[in-house]
Amino acid sequence: MNKDKLNVEYLNLVCGLKDVKRYKRLPTMHESVASHSFMSCFLADTLIDEYNIKVNKQKVIELLLYHDLPEVGMDYDIQAVEVEKNANLKMQKTQMEHLKVEKISKKYNKSIFHKNFVEFDEAKTQESKFANLIDKLESSFHVLNRKCKGFTDADFIFQINCISRYVSYFPELKPLFNEVNNQIMNMQAKIKKENKSKKEA
Repeated sequence: MNKDKLNVEYLNLVCGLKDVKRYKRLPTMHESVASHSFMSCFLADTLIDEYNIKVNKQKVIELLLYHDLPEVGMDYDIQAVEVEKNANLKMQKTQMEHLKVEKISKKYNKSIFHKNFVEFDEAKTQESKFANLIDKLESSFHVLNRKCKGFTDADFIFQINCISRYVSYFPELKPLFNEVNNQIMNMQAKIKKENKSKKEA
Protein backbone atom coordinates (compact mmCIF):
# COMPACT_ATOMS: atom_id res chain seq x y z
CA MET A 1 0.00 0.00 0.00
CA ASN A 2 1.43 3.40 -0.97
CA LYS A 3 1.97 6.23 1.50
CA ASP A 4 -1.16 8.22 0.59
CA LYS A 5 -3.51 5.25 0.82
CA LEU A 6 -1.93 4.24 4.12
CA ASN A 7 -2.37 7.71 5.60
CA VAL A 8 -5.98 7.94 4.45
CA GLU A 9 -6.70 4.59 6.08
CA TYR A 10 -4.90 5.62 9.28
CA LEU A 11 -6.64 8.99 9.58
CA ASN A 12 -10.01 7.43 8.81
CA LEU A 13 -9.33 4.94 11.62
CA VAL A 14 -8.62 7.78 14.05
CA CYS A 15 -11.87 9.49 12.99
CA GLY A 16 -13.61 6.50 14.54
CA LEU A 17 -12.96 8.01 17.98
CA LYS A 18 -15.89 10.31 17.24
CA ASP A 19 -18.15 7.25 17.52
CA VAL A 20 -16.75 5.79 20.75
CA LYS A 21 -18.88 6.82 23.73
CA ARG A 22 -17.70 7.54 27.26
CA TYR A 23 -19.68 6.98 30.48
CA LYS A 24 -21.48 3.81 29.40
CA ARG A 25 -23.59 3.49 32.56
CA LEU A 26 -24.55 7.18 32.63
CA PRO A 27 -26.54 8.03 29.46
CA THR A 28 -26.96 11.64 30.60
CA MET A 29 -23.17 11.99 30.64
CA HIS A 30 -22.42 10.50 27.20
CA GLU A 31 -19.77 12.16 25.05
CA SER A 32 -17.40 10.86 22.42
CA VAL A 33 -13.76 10.03 23.09
CA ALA A 34 -12.87 12.57 20.39
CA SER A 35 -14.73 15.29 22.33
CA HIS A 36 -12.84 14.34 25.48
CA SER A 37 -9.50 14.47 23.64
CA PHE A 38 -10.27 17.88 22.13
CA MET A 39 -11.32 19.40 25.45
CA SER A 40 -8.29 17.89 27.19
CA CYS A 41 -5.99 19.57 24.67
CA PHE A 42 -7.86 22.85 25.04
CA LEU A 43 -7.59 22.70 28.84
CA ALA A 44 -3.88 21.94 28.67
CA ASP A 45 -3.22 24.77 26.23
CA THR A 46 -5.12 27.23 28.43
CA LEU A 47 -3.88 26.17 31.85
CA ILE A 48 -0.20 25.89 30.91
CA ASP A 49 -0.24 29.56 29.93
CA GLU A 50 -2.64 30.86 32.58
CA TYR A 51 -0.82 29.22 35.48
CA ASN A 52 2.71 29.31 34.02
CA ILE A 53 3.14 25.52 34.26
CA LYS A 54 6.73 24.49 33.57
CA VAL A 55 6.17 21.77 30.98
CA ASN A 56 6.65 21.38 27.23
CA LYS A 57 3.23 22.32 25.88
CA GLN A 58 3.68 20.61 22.52
CA LYS A 59 4.60 17.33 24.20
CA VAL A 60 1.61 17.52 26.55
CA ILE A 61 -0.74 18.11 23.59
CA GLU A 62 0.80 15.15 21.77
CA LEU A 63 0.32 12.87 24.77
CA LEU A 64 -3.33 13.90 25.11
CA LEU A 65 -4.01 13.44 21.41
CA TYR A 66 -2.67 9.89 21.39
CA HIS A 67 -3.55 8.51 24.85
CA ASP A 68 -7.06 7.24 24.00
CA LEU A 69 -6.35 5.97 20.48
CA PRO A 70 -6.46 2.30 21.62
CA GLU A 71 -10.21 2.79 22.16
CA VAL A 72 -10.83 3.23 18.43
CA GLY A 73 -13.31 0.68 17.10
CA MET A 74 -15.04 0.19 20.44
CA ASP A 75 -18.66 1.11 21.16
CA TYR A 76 -17.83 2.39 24.64
CA ASP A 77 -14.59 3.09 26.47
CA ILE A 78 -13.72 0.94 29.48
CA GLN A 79 -14.66 3.07 32.46
CA ALA A 80 -11.90 3.87 34.91
CA VAL A 81 -14.18 3.41 37.92
CA GLU A 82 -14.84 -0.19 36.85
CA VAL A 83 -11.17 -0.88 36.15
CA GLU A 84 -10.03 0.32 39.57
CA LYS A 85 -12.45 -2.04 41.29
CA ASN A 86 -11.33 -5.11 39.35
CA ALA A 87 -7.64 -6.08 39.17
CA ASN A 88 -8.26 -8.64 36.40
CA LEU A 89 -10.15 -6.12 34.29
CA LYS A 90 -7.38 -3.59 34.82
CA MET A 91 -4.75 -6.10 33.64
CA GLN A 92 -6.88 -7.06 30.62
CA LYS A 93 -7.38 -3.40 29.70
CA THR A 94 -3.65 -2.69 29.93
CA GLN A 95 -2.76 -5.72 27.81
CA MET A 96 -5.44 -4.92 25.23
CA GLU A 97 -4.33 -1.32 24.90
CA HIS A 98 -0.64 -2.15 24.52
CA LEU A 99 -1.34 -4.84 21.92
CA LYS A 100 -3.58 -2.49 19.95
CA VAL A 101 -1.00 0.30 20.10
CA GLU A 102 1.74 -2.02 18.84
CA LYS A 103 -0.50 -3.30 16.04
CA ILE A 104 -1.54 0.15 14.82
CA SER A 105 1.97 1.57 15.17
CA LYS A 106 3.47 -1.25 13.13
CA LYS A 107 0.76 -1.34 10.44
CA TYR A 108 0.84 2.40 9.76
CA ASN A 109 4.50 3.03 10.63
CA LYS A 110 3.53 5.45 13.40
CA SER A 111 6.20 5.03 16.05
CA ILE A 112 5.11 8.36 17.56
CA PHE A 113 1.83 6.70 18.57
CA HIS A 114 3.57 3.95 20.52
CA LYS A 115 6.09 6.36 22.05
CA ASN A 116 3.46 8.83 23.29
CA PHE A 117 1.09 6.15 24.55
CA VAL A 118 3.81 4.47 26.63
CA GLU A 119 5.00 7.80 28.04
CA PHE A 120 1.45 8.76 29.05
CA ASP A 121 0.75 5.34 30.52
CA GLU A 122 3.92 5.24 32.62
CA ALA A 123 3.43 8.83 33.87
CA LYS A 124 7.08 9.35 34.81
CA THR A 125 7.88 12.62 33.03
CA GLN A 126 6.51 16.00 34.09
CA GLU A 127 4.66 16.25 30.78
CA SER A 128 3.00 12.85 31.21
CA LYS A 129 2.05 13.63 34.80
CA PHE A 130 0.48 16.88 33.67
CA ALA A 131 -1.30 15.13 30.79
CA ASN A 132 -2.72 12.56 33.21
CA LEU A 133 -3.91 15.37 35.48
CA ILE A 134 -5.62 17.12 32.56
CA ASP A 135 -7.18 13.83 31.40
CA LYS A 136 -8.88 13.47 34.80
CA LEU A 137 -9.63 17.19 35.27
CA GLU A 138 -11.43 17.31 31.93
CA SER A 139 -13.90 14.79 33.31
CA SER A 140 -14.71 17.19 36.15
CA PHE A 141 -15.46 19.98 33.69
CA HIS A 142 -17.63 17.57 31.72
CA VAL A 143 -19.58 16.80 34.90
CA LEU A 144 -20.12 20.51 35.48
CA ASN A 145 -21.16 21.03 31.87
CA ARG A 146 -23.75 18.25 32.16
CA LYS A 147 -24.91 19.66 35.52
CA CYS A 148 -23.99 16.46 37.42
CA LYS A 149 -26.88 14.51 35.86
CA GLY A 150 -26.58 10.91 37.06
CA PHE A 151 -23.28 11.64 38.82
CA THR A 152 -23.21 10.01 42.27
CA ASP A 153 -21.29 10.80 45.47
CA ALA A 154 -19.21 7.66 44.86
CA ASP A 155 -18.35 8.88 41.35
CA PHE A 156 -17.31 12.23 42.78
CA ILE A 157 -15.04 10.69 45.43
CA PHE A 158 -13.44 8.43 42.85
CA GLN A 159 -12.80 11.39 40.56
CA ILE A 160 -11.24 13.47 43.34
CA ASN A 161 -8.91 10.60 44.23
CA CYS A 162 -7.84 10.19 40.61
CA ILE A 163 -7.04 13.88 40.21
CA SER A 164 -5.31 14.11 43.60
CA ARG A 165 -2.68 11.62 42.43
CA TYR A 166 -1.33 14.20 40.02
CA VAL A 167 -2.34 17.65 41.27
CA SER A 168 0.31 17.45 44.01
CA TYR A 169 2.95 17.73 41.26
CA PHE A 170 1.41 21.02 40.14
CA PRO A 171 0.42 23.02 43.25
CA GLU A 172 -0.34 26.01 41.02
CA LEU A 173 -3.53 24.24 39.99
CA LYS A 174 -4.72 23.29 43.48
CA PRO A 175 -7.00 26.39 43.80
CA LEU A 176 -8.59 25.59 40.44
CA PHE A 177 -9.04 21.96 41.47
CA ASN A 178 -10.74 23.07 44.70
CA GLU A 179 -13.00 25.51 42.86
CA VAL A 180 -14.18 22.85 40.41
CA ASN A 181 -14.85 20.44 43.30
CA ASN A 182 -16.80 23.08 45.22
CA GLN A 183 -18.98 23.84 42.23
CA ILE A 184 -19.70 20.13 41.71
CA MET A 185 -20.56 19.68 45.40
CA ASN A 186 -22.87 22.70 45.34
CA MET A 187 -24.57 21.41 42.21
CA GLN A 188 -25.02 17.95 43.75
CA ALA A 189 -26.47 19.48 46.92
CA LYS A 190 -28.93 21.48 44.82
CA ILE A 191 -30.01 18.36 42.91
CA LYS A 192 -30.51 16.41 46.15
CA LYS A 193 -32.59 19.25 47.58
CA GLU A 194 -34.74 19.44 44.45
CA ASN A 195 -35.25 15.66 44.41
CA LYS A 196 -36.23 15.70 48.09
CA SER A 197 -38.77 18.47 47.44
CA LYS A 198 -40.28 16.48 44.56
CA LYS A 199 -40.68 13.40 46.76
CA GLU A 200 -42.33 15.41 49.53
CA ALA A 201 -44.67 17.22 47.13
